[in-house]
Amino acid sequence: LKLYFSSDQGCFWRGTVMGKRGKKKNKEEKIGVDITGKDLNIRLEMEKATLERLRLQKEKEADQAFREASEMRQKTKEMEADLEREKKTTFAVTADMARQYKALQEDLIHKINSLETTLTEQREELDLAQHELTELIKEKDEEMAYRDETIAQLKKRIEEMSAEFVDMLKSTTTLMKEHLATIDDSEDGDKNNNYLDKMKENNPAIW
Repeated sequence: LKLYFSSDQGCFWRGTVMGKRGKKKNKEEKIGVDITGKDLNIRLEMEKATLERLRLQKEKEADQAFREASEMRQKTKEMEADLEREKKTTFAVTADMARQYKALQEDLIHKINSLETTLTEQREELDLAQHELTELIKEKDEEMAYRDETIAQLKKRIEEMSAEFVDMLKSTTTLMKEHLATIDDSEDGDKNNNYLDKMKENNPAIW
């Protein structure tokens, strides 16, 4: 077993040289340096120190990666917790808005139903009032027609009575004339003539 130094890679490595029976030799044998004795110990210490530094660096990197991973997991947990709180808050707000919307919808439906009921009642009252007005107008028209007919009948009756009265007066006057004509006394005759003249003046239609 020998220690070789690679000038290309800048580090030491161990290797064996194949004997005469082997057909192939170590490829690094051509670029390595054969070190033995005291130099070998120094080189081994140097290799040990180098490996130790590499180990510490890797551990440091591993610790850094672990811390970053821990921080990332913590942030992920916090984000998940925030998301869960947001979900709960959003759900609560949505549920509250849904309750308010439902309450508002029920209130509007109640108001609409109340207004429709009021409108129906007012329409019924309006129809009743229009019917009463129509009946009142009809009764008034009938009353006016009855009054006009009554007036016409009264006028006709008055005219008939007037004609009957005129006929009666004419008959009475004729009788009076005939009676006066039979009176022989001249003084009474003059008085009767004066009386007949006054009647002619007062009632020319009869004469």
